[in-house]
Amino acid sequence: MDRSKTFATFDKQVAEVLRGWGSESFDMLVNNAGFEQAALLQDTTKEPFDLFC
Repeated sequence: MDRSKTFATFDKQVAEVLRGWGSESFDMLVNNAGFEQAALLQDTTKEPFDLFC
């Protein structure tokens, strides 16, 4: 499944939530999710993320 196709919808939802908080942006985002794969960041593709997310 190519979840990158849903990013536009996700982006709109985040913008709506931020407006509800009285803001147009946020200063920090922490993605604390993980998966087990030993590879350098530049060698990692989106397929492993789709397998574990």
